[in-house]
Parts: sequence; C-alpha cells; structure tokens
Amino acid sequence: MERDKVDLLLSELVSSVGAAMAPYIAEQKIPWISTVALDSLTRAQKSPYIFRFVPSTYQYAMVAAQATQKMGWKKVYFLGWNAPPGHESADVVKKLYGADNLIDAQFSNIGTSDYAPYLTAMDAGKANGMFAAMWGADAPRMIEQYAEYGLNTKLPIFGIASFTSEELLAVMPPQAVGIQSAYTYCGTLDTPENKKFVDGFKAAHNGIAPGSYSYMGYMAAKMVIAALKDINGKAEDHDAFINALSKVKVNGPMGMTSFDEHHGMVADFYHLTIEKGPDGKLQNHCGERIAQVKDPYDLFP
Repeated sequence: MERDKVDLLLSELVSSVGAAMAPYIAEQKIPWISTVALDSLTRAQKSPYIFRFVPSTYQYAMVAAQATQKMGWKKVYFLGWNAPPGHESADVVKKLYGADNLIDAQFSNIGTSDYAPYLTAMDAGKANGMFAAMWGADAPRMIEQYAEYGLNTKLPIFGIASFTSEELLAVMPPQAVGIQSAYTYCGTLDTPENKKFVDGFKAAHNGIAPGSYSYMGYMAAKMVIAALKDINGKAEDHDAFINALSKVKVNGPMGMTSFDEHHGMVADFYHLTIEKGPDGKLQNHCGERIAQVKDPYDLFP
C-alpha cells in the first residue's frame, strides 16, 4: 500500500486479518471499505477511515434472534464456530433470549468433519430450535449430519448470517429444504434491480448465480463509485472522500444501503427459507423484508 501509494482500500473478509489491519489503516489514514463482520471496527477499533460494508456479527445475530422470537421460539440451542463470529453470535442469542433460555451453546472448530459430539448432546425436547453459526463448507456438512441424527425433523435450524447463502445451495443436501435464515441478500427477490444484477453476474461468470458475498462486494463498489463521483474523482483527497462516503445512499438489488454514524452498514434484511425451485435446484425463498437494520450499539456499546 505504501509502495503503490494507494488512495483507498476495498477488501478483506477474515475477522482476524481485519482486526490486525485496523490499527495500520488508522495510522496511515487511508480510507478502508471493509467486508469484515468484526464488531470492533465500529467500536473499539473505530476510525474515521474505516467503513464496514457488511453487517456486524451483533447486527446479523440480532436479526436472527428477533426473527425466531417472532416465530414463537422460547428456548434454544446454539452451535457455532469456535472463532469470534461464533462466540459473538452466541452472546447476542444469550442476551436476547436470556441465559436460562439458551439451553446450551457449543463451539466447533472451523473445518470440523465430525459433528457427532455436538449433535448427540442436544435434546430436541428441551428447545424450539437450534441456531447455526458456521459458514462455507461447514454449513452443508453440519446439515447433512444433523439429518443423519434425525434432528432436522425435531429441532429446526435457523442459520445466522450467510449460513444459506446462494454460493452454498448447490452443495446443500436435500434435507436442507425448510431451513431458515435471515440476511442481506435473497437471489430470488423479484425486482428489476435484482434481475439485472443476477443476469449480469451470470453472464460474467459462466452461469453461476451470485450470493451474499458477491452482492456485498458489488454494492460496496457502487458506494465507493458514488462517493468518488461526488468529489469529481479526487480520491487523493481522503477527507473529502470520507465525508462523501459517509453521506452516500445507493438503491441496489435488495433496497437502499448506507452507512450509520459509526460507518457501519445499514441495509434491508430478508427472512429466507430454503426451497426446491422450478428447476429442481435449491434456492432461497424471500420472506419478510426487515427494513434498514442498523448495528445495535444500544445493546452492544
């Protein structure tokens, strides 16, 4: 970055790397539009130069907890990554449900191959459902084993964040049908903006459909472009760029997006349910739109 004298940075996905980058970004005073869900980027590591265009862990776990409470869940299990996103998501569930109503919170290592020790510890008669907070290849692997133990018909899963993201649906087992989640992208949302986005993405990627990660990268870039237009492309004027980006609002495939007062993402969420589409492939059904969700700084200062 110093060698190339970059004027802004749009990058990153892994929380541990994001946490390490934050102090450097603040020191160098380079605007950074991050796609790291790390809560500290808008709290302890907050900087005028850091913007997070992805929901924070607290933000997306809050939506999941509130959605299931609306569904009537009273007592729950939690199974998530033994990593910051998993532990922080569990903290949200515990706070919103109450410690007595979180029957058990278990944490599996990233890349776990055998979920038996965790699944056999669950008693379906004690809870209304189970929160799942693992992502990537771990999600379909856990779902398949969950069904093998017969839990899918007794203890419904509600996935946190991108647990059912479109990138994963092609490798989900058939038993994934009916699993719910809530996040910022739904590939089947029937709007002109989303149809244009999906068609354009497929054309550029050999027919592969976009998911939540593609969507947030796309929208983060659009936010940056909008801010650059407002300052006539003068990216070298970092203060002007930060001021412009703080005010940008872009209407995209899922609705309006912007940044809050701490530079966290504000966006619509959608209640998702995995279903079998007309072509026989798994897809997300777009349920309730949860409008303009902000990071819950009041609950988690």
